[in-house]
Amino acid sequence: MESCELCKVYGFKFNRNYAPNDFIEGKLSSKIWIVGLNPKGDIDSEDIRIKEDLANFFNSKDSNLPKNRKKYSYFKDFKKASEMIYDLIGKENGVAHTDIVKCFSNKFPPEGIKGKEIQEIIMNCSTYLKK
Repeated sequence: MESCELCKVYGFKFNRNYAPNDFIEGKLSSKIWIVGLNPKGDIDSEDIRIKEDLANFFNSKDSNLPKNRKKYSYFKDFKKASEMIYDLIGKENGVAHTDIVKCFSNKFPPEGIKGKEIQEIIMNCSTYLKK
């Protein structure tokens, strides 16, 4: 299990089978990356996916993921902005997704956290984004 503890003080936790910088849902060849903010979830949960599951996240026939996970409703909002971008999600040289805050949390920002602390959380993750 990979982990990151840079933001543990803020209540974030990372328990996954891949490194934080490997978190990209879609193809690495993607020319456009949709950068989300934070995967909301139980901080004690473990993501058991592997890197290959992430690469095939939007193509359920090539994935070990359940068939109903082709495109989350979150991504359907991008269809409103650009049908072309929406159609390229998960395709080679297309569109991929990542979250700037790689760790799970119940809420972002956490209660009472603002300003410099939010910037620190984002900066902690920017290293992974650059990789």
